[in-house]
Amino acid sequence: MIVLLLMMTLTKESIAQVAPHKTQFFENNALVNPAYAGAKATGSGALTYASQWNRVEGSPKVISAVVNTPLSEKTGIGLSFLNDKAGLINRTTVLAAYSYKVRFNETSAIRFGLGAGIINDKFSSSDVNSPNNSSDPAFNNYNNHHGLSWKAVTGAVYTSGKFEAQLSWHDLNNKLSNRTNTVNDPGLTASVSYRINVLDSVNLRSLAGIRQVNGYGSYYDIGFNAEYLRLLNLTALYHTNKSLTFGLGLNLKDKTRFVFLYGTQSSQQGSITGESYEVLFAVPFRLKR
Repeated sequence: MIVLLLMMTLTKESIAQVAPHKTQFFENNALVNPAYAGAKATGSGALTYASQWNRVEGSPKVISAVVNTPLSEKTGIGLSFLNDKAGLINRTTVLAAYSYKVRFNETSAIRFGLGAGIINDKFSSSDVNSPNNSSDPAFNNYNNHHGLSWKAVTGAVYTSGKFEAQLSWHDLNNKLSNRTNTVNDPGLTASVSYRINVLDSVNLRSLAGIRQVNGYGSYYDIGFNAEYLRLLNLTALYHTNKSLTFGLGLNLKDKTRFVFLYGTQSSQQGSITGESYEVLFAVPFRLKR
C-alpha cells in the first residue's frame, strides 16, 4: 500500500510538469482557446501526437484531434478530443466549442468562446502487475474523487491589424463542479503576438505568453514562427523551465500541413528524462452552404 501511494504521488507530480501541445502556440490555437473555433475563413481538422520524457518508463503520451469551422462571418463551432496518459494516470477530455465575433471596425474585432464537455480522469489499475490491484482502496479512492465529470472552458481573442491577444480560463469545472483538483489542472493561459511581413516572401510572427498550472506555478513562453512563401515555416520557442522548442512545418498547396516539433529539457533534467517531440497533421475544409 505504501509503495502504491508513493507511485501515485510521484506520477501526479510528474504530470504537473508536462508541457502542453507545443503546436497550440502557432498551429493549433483552437485546442487551448474555444474562441478560435471557426475563426478562420475555412474549417480545419488537426491530429496531433506528442511524446515527452522518452527516457522515462511510462512517460507522457498525448493524442489530440480538433475539428472547427465557421458557421457565418460571426460564429463558429468546434469539437476537440484529448487523451493524456502519464504513468498510471489516464485523462480523456472531449469538448464542444462555440465562438461569437464582435467587430469594432474593419481591422479590429474580439471573439468570445465557450467550450463544454466531459473529462474522465482515472487511475489505470489494469497497468499494475498485481493480483490485488482491482480491490486496492488507493485505486478506488483516486477514481472516486476524479472519474467522469463535466468540464467548461472560456476564452477571448482580440485582433487589431497584425496584433493579436488571447486569454483562456480552463478550470471553470473546478470552480463550479464537485471535481477534485489535481496538481496538473491547467488554469489561465494568455499570450500576445504580432505579425511582420519581410521582403514580401516571409511572414514573421512573434509571441509572448504565460500558462498557469494548478499546484505548480506559471510557465512563460517567448518565441517566433517564420513562414516562407506559404510553403515552409520554422518555429523557435523558449520556456522558463529552461527548455527550448524547435519546429519545422510544410504546407502542401494550402491543403495539407505537416509540423514536427522537437523539445529539449534543461541540461540537468534532460540527462534524466530525455527530449520530447510532437507531430501535427492538419487539413482545411469548407462546409457546403
